[in-house]
Amino acid sequence: MAKLTQEPYPMPEFSDYDDIRSLMDAEQEALDDIDEDVIRFPQADGYAMYRVVELEDDDGEPVLQHIPIGDAYRIPAAHIRGLRTEDVEQKIKQLNALKQLQNQ
Repeated sequence: MAKLTQEPYPMPEFSDYDDIRSLMDAEQEALDDIDEDVIRFPQADGYAMYRVVELEDDDGEPVLQHIPIGDAYRIPAAHIRGLRTEDVEQKIKQLNALKQLQNQ
């Protein structure tokens, strides 16, 4: 069962922006600055974003940290608890494949 950190990932304040495009660019830049893997889950009209703190902790389970970006969507706690290391690894692979396609 995956675990969620108590504190969300510290993101900069995005209150000063000229338009939605500049806000989205600033948010993407902040996401790009995160060194660890970031996984996402579809929610409403966007995504719930999580940083992978550890793929396997001392109990062999993944540890995630919520990234409050955009609308700061979250997935249900039961969904997080149900994630296995294999699920997190699959999400990382999917996002890496998507990034490669976007960079072509």
